[in-house]
Amino acid sequence: MAIGVHAFRTTAYVLLVDAERSNTNVWSPAGGWWPTPVAWKRNTTICAFSICVVSSLIFKISAEKERRPIAPFKHIPSQRWCKHAKEDDPSLP
Repeated sequence: MAIGVHAFRTTAYVLLVDAERSNTNVWSPAGGWWPTPVAWKRNTTICAFSICVVSSLIFKISAEKERRPIAPFKHIPSQRWCKHAKEDDPSLP
């Protein structure tokens, strides 16, 4: 019984000491519990625009480099914008 009481007192003391030392303000890179950055609309627009630009560049490079050494069994949608589709598949219109 005495060991349990001692453990409880030690735990309670540690919790009280930690509560006194801890910071009451929450800080995190994302802005805390309920982040409301000042320029969130501008930041969101910049991120969306950047994602669209990078995605379109990747799409363009992929369409230029796409090759099919063996003609596909059925039509593939990417053949519409592929640069070498007519060379690789003569059955295309």
